Amino acid sequence: MFYVYEHLRNDTNAVFYVGKGKDYRANARTDRNIHWQRVVNKANGFSINFVAKDMDEELAYLCEQERIDQLKRLDVKLVNLTLGGEGAGSGENHHMWGKPHPQRGVKRPWVGKKGAANPMYGKPSPMRGKKNIGASLAHKGRKRPEGGGKKPHPVVATKDGVSTHFGSIADAARFMNCSRWDIRKACNKQQQFGEFMWCYAEEQSCQ
Repeated sequence: MFYVYEHLRNDTNAVFYVGKGKDYRANARTDRNIHWQRVVNKANGFSINFVAKDMDEELAYLCEQERIDQLKRLDVKLVNLTLGGEGAGSGENHHMWGKPHPQRGVKRPWVGKKGAANPMYGKPSPMRGKKNIGASLAHKGRKRPEGGGKKPHPVVATKDGVSTHFGSIADAARFMNCSRWDIRKACNKQQQFGEFMWCYAEEQSCQ
């Protein structure tokens, strides 16, 4: 069942909106027009007054329309964008009930098209001339502070009893001409990679 409700300002207790709904629609803050949002923000919230309850949808639309007309005759300023009774309806009363979406199966005409067939062909980028946002960042161009970021992990590579120390995994990867993941994986499992046995320097257990 449907109802008709009013929203009242918290600061003056004046009616500023009339609506029709059901369930929790009267409490909802979403799907409201910008004028409703501004009034609620300025008034620090709103309260609800139910004009009528337990009606079918058609009667609720008529009641909403009558209440809006009544308040306007009393010079009450409402934020309603219409005179009421113009909702889309719900369920079987909605004009799209049981119908497929009008754009179903319709492909955007420019998708996959190249050259002059594309609507952006020969046109400049919409971002051309726009200010580079990155250039205005506070830390743009600054060096990383000392001690910032992750600390490097020294690693050790052992071959024939001779150990080679590297200050970081990145240094070892450059020496081996491989990815850092290969070195990290070998150190984690303390296994051989590229004729070397690998481990982290703090472990010193690779042979």
